Amino acid sequence: MKRLSIEHKIILFIGLLFFIRLFHITTPPIEVSHNWRQTTSMMVARNFCDHGPDVLRPSIDETGNSSGIIGMEIPVLSYGIYVISNVLGYDHWYGRIIVLLFTSIGTWYFFLFTRKRFNEQTAWVATILYAFSALFHLSRKVMPDPMSLSFIIIAIYAGWEFLETGRWKHGALFLISAFLGAGIKIPFAGYLILLAIPFLQSTIPLQRKIILTLLGTVAITPVLYWYFIWNPHLSVTYGQWYNSGTSLVQGMKDIFSHWPETLERIYFSPFHAYSAFAFVALGIVVMIRKKDLQLAHVWLLIIPAWIFFMAKSGFFFVHHGYYALIFIPVFAWTIAKGLSLFSSKWSAVLLCVICAEALANQQHDFFVHERDRIKLQLEHIADACTNPNEKVALISNLNPNEFYFLHRKGWIIPADQTNEEQLQRLAHDGATALFVPKAKYPQLNFSLPVVFENQDYTVYGLKSLSSF
Repeated sequence: MKRLSIEHKIILFIGLLFFIRLFHITTPPIEVSHNWRQTTSMMVARNFCDHGPDVLRPSIDETGNSSGIIGMEIPVLSYGIYVISNVLGYDHWYGRIIVLLFTSIGTWYFFLFTRKRFNEQTAWVATILYAFSALFHLSRKVMPDPMSLSFIIIAIYAGWEFLETGRWKHGALFLISAFLGAGIKIPFAGYLILLAIPFLQSTIPLQRKIILTLLGTVAITPVLYWYFIWNPHLSVTYGQWYNSGTSLVQGMKDIFSHWPETLERIYFSPFHAYSAFAFVALGIVVMIRKKDLQLAHVWLLIIPAWIFFMAKSGFFFVHHGYYALIFIPVFAWTIAKGLSLFSSKWSAVLLCVICAEALANQQHDFFVHERDRIKLQLEHIADACTNPNEKVALISNLNPNEFYFLHRKGWIIPADQTNEEQLQRLAHDGATALFVPKAKYPQLNFSLPVVFENQDYTVYGLKSLSSF
């Protein structure tokens, strides 16, 4: 019987993980981790469906009387959800499938690039690690970050191939992937610096270097315009905060003042496995002792990009685990280098240990707490006591996840701000109803007409206050 080639093994492996991650894929975004980030992308997609796909002016819902137009990444994911919704009707889970599909494709290109840069054995081990990293659960969330990383990996491979072969299909793939990867989430564009390795080789014809530079310029220029000119314009024009990062000085202060959390983003968050970072450390030692320039050049090029990203992100890097995606490719290559010290049998055993720990620390994300399912009734409640074009208020923290399920425009109000003056202001600004989650805020009770009540929510009418 003919043995499977390594390419077929990788394809089967990626396919198997794809189908495994279809488990509960239709779940609305009510899992605990990163539901707020998914909500933003989905609000934009639903507003494309409701009001037309104005890609230049994406909008969200919880901005009160303003238009809701915000500065954000190029909304490729939200537009993809809109396209599917045009055919099938809107649903919460389309974005999960889109991200899972492109992350799976990105895993294949990660294998191709790793084999090109290192060797077949390193590519096999590193690809397994890459797939079982934090991408294992993040790749099934409606978040742009895994897609961005995937497109950038594709762009690196395609750019490298173009420099070596001059084939225009690789040049075209580089152009498209670099634009999408950087546009969907610009921090991952830092990985394009790895193309400096073949770019500086004297064996590469100058003409190809010039062409790749031009293609890169065409890909990145509109991205820079979007992030540094268009988004600030949207913020100024429509009054919504735009996360352009912080100053490098403030960012470094944030990083060092929260050093335990910062370290956790490095040693745990990329793989959700402590054992993984132990082998990152071992791989670095092996790299130095064996003077492995192939891997050392990667580290030397990427570390400045990491430092800049961490400093520019500051507080957000410290408090958002998915920012650690930036480390995963290099860590996977380095772990593979550390495992190369062992025999093939022990290397396989240790690889299984790392993947088992990573899987054990991520499997919970495939499930949701039953208490969070109460959010799914919110749109039906809103339909029962308000009109679709009426604005409402929800008492909650600043996470917009619960507000998303109302399918209304309006306000999120912290519980400590729900005084009589605030309620009158809301009514004056057009809010017709106030939604109060009972389990979260059992102490809240208002002398207002109750227009709806069940065991989970009380809805107060605010129309009587609008005349004051």
